[in-house]
Amino acid sequence: LVVRAQEWGLSVSIDAPVNLQQQHAFRLEVGEAGEGPLGPVKARLDWLCDLGLDMISTEIGSTEFSHADASETVALLNATVEYLAAKGKQLVVKNHASTNQYATGYKDPLEPSKELNFNYITYYADKRVVSAPHTVQMYSLSDPLVGSYGRRNFSDIFAMMKLLDREGKPQVFFPETAYWVDFDNSVPLFLPLYATDRLRDLQTLTREVPRAGHLNFESGWAFGYWINNAAQAFAAWSRRNGEELTEERLFHSLLAPLGAPFDTVADVLFQLAALQNRTLVHDVFEGPEGYTPQTLMGYLQGWEGMAEAQEHFQFAVVMPPRVHPRDISKRGDWYIEALAPRLKALAIAARPLARRCRSLRAAHGGGGGDAARAALLKDACVGVELFSLRVEQVGGIFEAASGAAGSPEGGLLRSAAAIREGLALIESLALAPEWTRWTGEAWPTAYPYGYLWPAASLFFWRRDHQIVAHGVSEACYLNLYDPVEIGLPFSRYKRFVQNLAHGLSKTLGWLPWFYHYAGCLTGPSAEPPAPLDPAGALATTSPPMAFVERAYF
Repeated sequence: LVVRAQEWGLSVSIDAPVNLQQQHAFRLEVGEAGEGPLGPVKARLDWLCDLGLDMISTEIGSTEFSHADASETVALLNATVEYLAAKGKQLVVKNHASTNQYATGYKDPLEPSKELNFNYITYYADKRVVSAPHTVQMYSLSDPLVGSYGRRNFSDIFAMMKLLDREGKPQVFFPETAYWVDFDNSVPLFLPLYATDRLRDLQTLTREVPRAGHLNFESGWAFGYWINNAAQAFAAWSRRNGEELTEERLFHSLLAPLGAPFDTVADVLFQLAALQNRTLVHDVFEGPEGYTPQTLMGYLQGWEGMAEAQEHFQFAVVMPPRVHPRDISKRGDWYIEALAPRLKALAIAARPLARRCRSLRAAHGGGGGDAARAALLKDACVGVELFSLRVEQVGGIFEAASGAAGSPEGGLLRSAAAIREGLALIESLALAPEWTRWTGEAWPTAYPYGYLWPAASLFFWRRDHQIVAHGVSEACYLNLYDPVEIGLPFSRYKRFVQNLAHGLSKTLGWLPWFYHYAGCLTGPSAEPPAPLDPAGALATTSPPMAFVERAYF
């Protein structure tokens, strides 16, 4: 892979965290004997360098949300960049977006009365270290946030980027075009807003941080996400060539080589991105009493057991908040005044865009002999249609849960209809089985399934539906992730810890005051989370007793 990429004129880097242990990370620091700061990492550095890489990227801290000793980290980074420089290679260090962790003894150069966010300890490292300031999800550098990674905005990240630029320290801006976990293409929720926000960020950097380089974090291609990835690359090259792009021209220029039907696709994407920017980012509204401010993004994204536990206990929160469907009936006035009108307005605005795409698929689905163009058009339009359906489905779920309509039946029927139509659309894409199947083995990643299994099964849609339809109260119901598998590194004790967590989970399930949280300690592996309502039973409010007993008793 390295040789082929270099034959194409590309520089190659592999990301190997120092000691970050989450998600099966290949760590540099695994405790090998050796002298000096490089002792624990030299063997793996050499192994990677022997692959012919041009640079090595790394991450600091034991997780995204926990830091290591600041002085030891600086010493290790300095020794590593010196060692790599002697081999003609660079070191890139990702600056995570997490908050509330500090580098003891190192002052924030922007606010000297405070200690520095540990993620920016690279400021005090050797000037050859390349910092990679990281922003998460679709938000631009100037957007408001309502809780992702404990944030209200990215102003501190942007301020640090400007400081690094003024002082001539190398950096590469590192945003995303798909977050994946629970948030966008795993739902699936097509957000062409990613493309326009990445363009806005690049234009901001051109004006205010002109020497910054640019990387991108992407997590797949399906449901239109190939457009976000390609648009980001197109915008980056346009920036380099001095070309001025508007958000509308971005889509039209990118898709022009694919022919006339894609001119309509480009127009739909531009309108959908603008709609998402208004409704999912900038329409920040007050939550009910006891809740933080909200946006509709918190309702359209996916939720599973671990995410709900993080939100409930306020640890390692990575997504915008919502009022849980099981709690909305207690906040009926707020639902009627604040949430329901917004969901209805978004559904109404998204429908005509979905209809245009449906007409395009009907007219050009055969591709006129060009199967590749037809496949791209279908994928993009299915993404737009799925977004509209997700809005409809969430609206139905919260209408049913709120009790505002008197009976939950109407809302559940709307939700079920959206799920069935969504499943049919996904089936029409004929996605590769290796992307969508449950493998039953968390290897090589920490997830025992292909990366599109949650999307292809509409797991998040169906989970919310049956929480409301069956009155599920468990906090970590149908947990999708095994916290031990994701959070701990490989070791001789890992299997023991997993067995201990699974046993404790079963024990807590028998205790009345703990059973609501028993599922938070473990996650599925060999088999998918079960039970999931079959598509044909989604509208049923009274499931077969066998289903109820297996699920809840």
